[in-house]
Amino acid sequence: MSGQKQRFVGHDAVQSRFKSLDDIEMPLLFLGPNSVGKMTFAKLLASEVHPAMVRIYERPRILDIRDLNVWSVSRGFDRWKVLIVDLTKASVFVQNALLKLLEEPPRQLKIIVVSSSEGVLNTIKSRCFIVRFYGLSVDELVEIYVGMGYDLSVAKDMALFADGQVSKGLEKRELMEMRGDVSLLFEVLPGTAAKSILNMRDGRFVGLFLDEGAKRNVLTFQNLVLSGRYGGVRGRLLLNVFFIERDN
Repeated sequence: MSGQKQRFVGHDAVQSRFKSLDDIEMPLLFLGPNSVGKMTFAKLLASEVHPAMVRIYERPRILDIRDLNVWSVSRGFDRWKVLIVDLTKASVFVQNALLKLLEEPPRQLKIIVVSSSEGVLNTIKSRCFIVRFYGLSVDELVEIYVGMGYDLSVAKDMALFADGQVSKGLEKRELMEMRGDVSLLFEVLPGTAAKSILNMRDGRFVGLFLDEGAKRNVLTFQNLVLSGRYGGVRGRLLLNVFFIERDN
């Protein structure tokens, strides 16, 4: 791709096959796991089309599709139009509404459909050229995390728990930071006693177990969060955790 752009990591075969959208006439369907680069690569391809007007819908509604049908045939200064639409969470009604545009796209319109779900309608698949994306390797994930500013050692730890998906490594890092926050929490809440500080299940945050004495100090922590002495996203997450009722 032309110009000085940040390197797109992974999916070498896909990058080799699709260097631009110039010769692509059939709508493309990028299909694969969540958070492996499908949308990022779609945007990179769109940025190479000049001159072009680009529209991106990550959670399309019926009204959006109706608007697209009008926009796709409208005349303007730009020679090309590029549509990127994510159908991962789209309803059957939205997918059906998109069918006509996929079947008979205007000549100047390039379409990239993205989905992390195999639940895409077969009628959608049949109208698109399917491009498969797979999980990223550990080395690729490490490169991505380092590029995001994480230290190499931290990036390696994140990559090992990421299961090929960038977001999972970030979630793991967030959970590890929350572990530290919980430890600090029990330093600032005098007299509390936790039966179990943090419970993990399949890498996901489940809950915080406190005895009745600890629960009586919830208000103290709430005041710290609201006063700004212990704030931020993790502070609010931990505050919510106190109200999760679970049995030991």
